[in-house]
Amino acid sequence: MLVELSKLHSTRLLRTFYHITRNWHDAEDALQEATLRAFSHLKDFQGKSSFSTWLTRIAINSALTTLRKKRGCYEIPFEGIDDSADNYE
Repeated sequence: MLVELSKLHSTRLLRTFYHITRNWHDAEDALQEATLRAFSHLKDFQGKSSFSTWLTRIAINSALTTLRKKRGCYEIPFEGIDDSADNYE
């Protein structure tokens, strides 16, 4: 059941994730994480809101978690490093 529902909403969620993360790879990671979270918490869905609203809230939280994890991670390209400063003559 969840697989069919998540497939139904995955395109919209992926666009939402991309809007939040500005990175397709992170958006795909967040979608996978959201699907896993929704599956593991499906028993907690009470029907007070639509399934789409519930899944979207999980999705947004997953995207924000992905951003928080990457916040402290800086990437430095090797091409931009000047090795000449390390040569002490």
